Amino acid sequence: MRDNSAANNYSAVKSYSTVNARRSKKLNVRGVVVFLHRYMGLALALFLIIAGVTGTAIAFYKELDQALNPELYRIIERKQPVLNADALVQKIAQAYPQAFVNVMMLDRSVGESVRVRLSPLRDPISGKYFVLNYNEIFLDPFDGRILGGRAHGEFHFDRAHLMPFIYSVHYSLYMPDKWGDWLMGIVALIWMFDCFVGFYVTLPARAIRSGSSRKNWWQRWKPAWQIKRGASGTRLNFDIHRATGLWLWLVLFMLAFTGVYFNLTREIFRPVLGWVAPLTPETTTILQQQPQAFAPLKISFEQAIAAAHKVRSPLSQRMVLSYIGLTPDAPGIYRVRFADANRGDANWKFHYENLFIDGATGALVRRVGYDSGTAADKFILWQYPLHSGQVFGFWGRVFIGATGIAVAVLSITGIIIWWRKRRALRVRTVVLAKVLLKMSADLKAQQFS
Repeated sequence: MRDNSAANNYSAVKSYSTVNARRSKKLNVRGVVVFLHRYMGLALALFLIIAGVTGTAIAFYKELDQALNPELYRIIERKQPVLNADALVQKIAQAYPQAFVNVMMLDRSVGESVRVRLSPLRDPISGKYFVLNYNEIFLDPFDGRILGGRAHGEFHFDRAHLMPFIYSVHYSLYMPDKWGDWLMGIVALIWMFDCFVGFYVTLPARAIRSGSSRKNWWQRWKPAWQIKRGASGTRLNFDIHRATGLWLWLVLFMLAFTGVYFNLTREIFRPVLGWVAPLTPETTTILQQQPQAFAPLKISFEQAIAAAHKVRSPLSQRMVLSYIGLTPDAPGIYRVRFADANRGDANWKFHYENLFIDGATGALVRRVGYDSGTAADKFILWQYPLHSGQVFGFWGRVFIGATGIAVAVLSITGIIIWWRKRRALRVRTVVLAKVLLKMSADLKAQQFS
């Protein structure tokens, strides 16, 4: 009996060793790719779960923010005319004398307030910028009454700051300076690469003949697109991971690609794109070089709007006045934007034209828009509508919101796949160790028998 037991144990170890030897000999490109996908996925998982869940929320940023803060957004419509931009600016200056209007949103919906972004003025004595309690405020357009405000981009444990905080977590994990931007940009870069790696992993391996029959390539790849009914929990988890990744591959790659644009614009995206096609220099750089960039204002907001109407392009005539403000990096220059009406809720409504108006003379300093840019400029302008889903209106945002949940599901199912494989490997290792110990004991028993 001892002889048979030892022989059986030796046979089991030999079989296990043979299988692993064959596997090591077959360590080819596919094995390397599977390894890369597994551990890149693990490295990205937590970041993608956070980005996916927060991305779902900010796909409906305005709707959720309005629901959370009706006192900021909702006003009672009246039959009287609304105040013009100059009157609203005067109200703001009285309440916030240490700030100037960066952006005043004028394309409001019925029953909606006017949202205003503020930037701090510079203290003439110390030369430092004033500290503002609020950098985003909401006004009643009929009487200029300030409904409330918030420090956009800062964390406060209240309803008013929840959506801005979620937005910040989405693109920078709420990390200071540029560290979060760079980190999430690197995540997006690795995710782009992993999209191709993951796609390759789903492709069928080399066919194995079964008698005289042999399935064609598509027949072997087709199961990867499907979720098997009545499968075990392990198989169901694997099918969800693989099939979801395949069906949403183009969207996932697009989200990763546009994520690189948002977080590594100057570091990678624009330099690389500039090698491929002519790209107009960034507006901020050009405006800061203008002699009127920091000159005192001599024309009002309404006069700047009138000047912009005179020089707007024929293609922008179908657009509505979206906002006006003073450029933060060049506060002597107005920025007046005309944009497609109903953008974010209708298909292909993402075109715009920015007109930069001299704050002293009312002359046009610079025109930036979809129709006036180069092919590379237009390519850049596509990034936000694609990433947010707004290129396809409301249902595009719904789809992107659902994709955010899918990204989280892909990450979670990937972690489960890795954990189960790791657990199975541990079980095999324990079994092998027990077999080896049993063999050793049997051999010793044979020696002393």
